Amino acid sequence: MKLKVLSLNVWGLHYLAERIRDRLNHIADELHSYHIVGLQEVWSKDDFKFLKDKLMKDFPHSYHFHRQVSRMHVVDCLSGIVGSGLCVFSRYQIVEVFSHTFRVTGGIQDFTDGEVFLGKGVLCCRIKTPEGCIAFFNIHANPKCRESQMFECYQFVQCTRGPDPVILCGDFNTKPSHTPYHLFTKCLGLKDAFLDLPLDTCDLTTNIYTVKTMTPKRIDYIFYADDNCPSHHLVLEGKALALSGPVPGMGYPYSDHEGLEATFTLKRREEPHCPVPILMTEECVAVFRDLCATIEGKRKRYNYSSKQVVGSWVILAALVLVVAVVVNHPTLFSFLAGYHLGWMGGAFTGLAGAIAMVIAFVLFSAVQLKSAMETNIVELNTLIRVHSSRVDGVTAHE
Repeated sequence: MKLKVLSLNVWGLHYLAERIRDRLNHIADELHSYHIVGLQEVWSKDDFKFLKDKLMKDFPHSYHFHRQVSRMHVVDCLSGIVGSGLCVFSRYQIVEVFSHTFRVTGGIQDFTDGEVFLGKGVLCCRIKTPEGCIAFFNIHANPKCRESQMFECYQFVQCTRGPDPVILCGDFNTKPSHTPYHLFTKCLGLKDAFLDLPLDTCDLTTNIYTVKTMTPKRIDYIFYADDNCPSHHLVLEGKALALSGPVPGMGYPYSDHEGLEATFTLKRREEPHCPVPILMTEECVAVFRDLCATIEGKRKRYNYSSKQVVGSWVILAALVLVVAVVVNHPTLFSFLAGYHLGWMGGAFTGLAGAIAMVIAFVLFSAVQLKSAMETNIVELNTLIRVHSSRVDGVTAHE
């Protein structure tokens, strides 16, 4: 059977993106030829409901990964404000759903770019087609945390892929030259559907939403694999950019990203197939080492920048407290004795309290992010140690 898949970042962050509902309406009009659609940046539940209602006839099965807020961590509560933005629409039944919110997210010093409010992650939908099940993954990553988040995605796919063919798509915010890309091709054994057609998918000069200082890049992908599947074979038949260029007759594009479409043939194997285990090679271990070194470097830089942020707020709080003491005790200063400054003293005292709360918030978020990065470092070092010994053992045996 034919299986036509689309992946698109729809650029749906309200108050920042333009013409969201108009663009979503045009995007929905173009989806009727696909079997499975993975969208990123559908942040609003109302936008998802709009798409779901409009697509119900062709896509009766859908899922929106809108993150549940955890009360255990400050940054978790912030990222719960917006959610992951990931959703999947399918012509076929979604029989299982797994999801993971990345534990390493934007730090509090990234407040201005909004990443701290986003619960980006990876979503897996096990979809039952007439020819059998496939594991369909949808991901959206943060470019500032891509090493940690791609490692978490690697672990998630490794643990949830099961014995079914795999399709992994989304906005990875990672170039083919970056180390995280090789996690999927070398360590997970996935194939890049656009490897021989490496088209830029973001920041195109022809896109009116592109910031003029940016250069075109390839950061969206569709990966696939079937080596772990004993009964079915997934064959790539074609691929192309989708929803590219301006909406016909409108003068504005569907999104700030280009869509990717891939057409597969899913069929039963003629002979029983023994799943091929993914062998950890020296290249895989090298990828893990590079990731670990990069995450460690970012952790150290984040610790330093967090201390600078906290130090700046502490100095500001101290200055506000000094002013509060001065205006609350004008008799101590002869030039203020004739003024009634009680209201101002209360205001500065309240401001000092607010700054103290900001300092506590920054400290809590810094501790959480540091702990999450250290967890990834520990897990990477474990993989490096285990697989290094295996590779050395195989080499010695040969």
